[in-house]
Amino acid sequence: MTSPVSILRQSPGSTHGKNYGLIGPIVCPSCHESYVWFHGHYSRYFPDDPGDTLIRVPRYKCLFSLCKRITFSILPFPCLRYKRHTLSFFFTLTKLAAYLSVNQLAHRFQRSWRSLRRLIRHAELINGFFLNERRRAVWGPCPCSKPEQFWTEFTVAQSWATVPGPD
Repeated sequence: MTSPVSILRQSPGSTHGKNYGLIGPIVCPSCHESYVWFHGHYSRYFPDDPGDTLIRVPRYKCLFSLCKRITFSILPFPCLRYKRHTLSFFFTLTKLAAYLSVNQLAHRFQRSWRSLRRLIRHAELINGFFLNERRRAVWGPCPCSKPEQFWTEFTVAQSWATVPGPD
């Protein structure tokens, strides 16, 4: 019988070592341990794609006994956690909102005024986080330059900073 640790060190093409195009070691975002087990996947629409392309997002289980996280997923570049749009979409929206009214943007994007206002608030939060953190974070000045190294860490930090937690 194979031990979990030896299975974890198998090649990315093995049954339990699927990495779905991810490069580098897979570590738990909470404890940063590499003792993880492939735990299935879920489908998600690729952001900002008019063709509604489905992508598979892998889920992993942390095997470190002291870690409080049970499972986690690693989103491929350019997906953001809890968002249906890309980082470049939010940056562009922030710039457009400086020149156009919410009503004009809602008409151009064919969205309601309320949903576009919500998107603009998310864009401002993400842009503020990005401008504040890019000078000191390990992924700075931009995580997009080397997504295979920095995207996972960036998306975790971004979601913690910009997604409201439970009250």
